[in-house]
Amino acid sequence: LDVSEEEKQCSCCGRQKVELKPKEHTVIERIPAKYKATVFVRPVYGCPHCKDGISMAEPANLPIPKGIAGPMLLSFVIISKYLYHLPLYRIQRQIFHEDGIWFTRSTMVCWLRKLHQGISRIHKELLTIFKKSRLKHSDETPLKVRYPYKKGKYHTGQMWVGVGKDFSDGPETAVFYYNKRHTSEAAISFLKGSSEGDILMVDGLESYNKPIEKFGLIELNCLAHARRNFTYAITAGYKDDFAKKIVRKIGQLYRIERWANKAEVSTAKRLQLRQRFSRKIFFKIKSLLMNPGFQVLPEL
Repeated sequence: LDVSEEEKQCSCCGRQKVELKPKEHTVIERIPAKYKATVFVRPVYGCPHCKDGISMAEPANLPIPKGIAGPMLLSFVIISKYLYHLPLYRIQRQIFHEDGIWFTRSTMVCWLRKLHQGISRIHKELLTIFKKSRLKHSDETPLKVRYPYKKGKYHTGQMWVGVGKDFSDGPETAVFYYNKRHTSEAAISFLKGSSEGDILMVDGLESYNKPIEKFGLIELNCLAHARRNFTYAITAGYKDDFAKKIVRKIGQLYRIERWANKAEVSTAKRLQLRQRFSRKIFFKIKSLLMNPGFQVLPEL
């Protein structure tokens, strides 16, 4: 957007004005989704004198062989249903039909069923890579699940998530694993295939005790969960002076980790930092916990 040539002349002296720093203004617009049909043409060649010898190129590589849905369309259906929790009939009626596209729900169900066959193999491989990782992080979260044959009835399942990597600076592997239960058996099923001496970072859930013992894993506990109990004590006003000391010490550990993240240090360098600085802080925390200066009644 520019002014006219007349306005570029100074009204006082008549000289040409000099362009200064321009003023910018950003406007966000939404471009509606577009659909396109791609036609793959494969010429067929054959000998007019022989019955055999037909030649034709391989078909296009699609998620669903010979299917009408392309990768981006299938991704949209998966994300809409499983990330944004839109039922298929809403995707059909409120999105596709308004755009003039007609796909039946049975067609989309068929897409999801066929995609599951390929995706399940990828998930199985990711789960295997996670279990073979030397360093594992594991957590779980409740998930509200509807009973398939009881209308309006729900039960609480558990979505277990694991992140694994080796001790090098290689890539991490993240995988989700659903189980109806929140028990030691579910944790054993999730971690089955781990090797003795593997390191497992968890939040202290008792369900991990049996797999840790069964597979010979080295347990690391989450410092954020340990800190949480002391913040509860500060909020409740129970021995808050002592709790504040612990929280401050944990804050020092956090500052070391933040600096390491900002500096993007290697795994070996991070270990050196922890051995040099964090180790001393942990010993101070242990000393405070062993000698808090007051007595607490034991649990019966």
